Amino acid sequence: MDFDEGTVRVWKGSNRFQAECLKNLLVENEIECFSDRNFEMLPAPGIGDIGLWVGTGRAEEARRLIREAQAQLDATPPEESEEERASEG
Repeated sequence: MDFDEGTVRVWKGSNRFQAECLKNLLVENEIECFSDRNFEMLPAPGIGDIGLWVGTGRAEEARRLIREAQAQLDATPPEESEEERASEG
């Protein structure tokens, strides 16, 4: 897929790990996706935004999958550290 008028950005953020995970999610769901930044060539985390792009015909489905994935992450309680577990015992 090439960037052209038939594509639309469905996600933008600065977290490289999150971008890679979301891109993989879309690909696993058979949605062709590309990033406007090369993950291998990105500078230090937090510098510049990364965009994920899909064909316009799959944009709504891609956005729905991204929203669902982000909602799951937001609903997942953080893991306790070993120090926190030890202090409870």
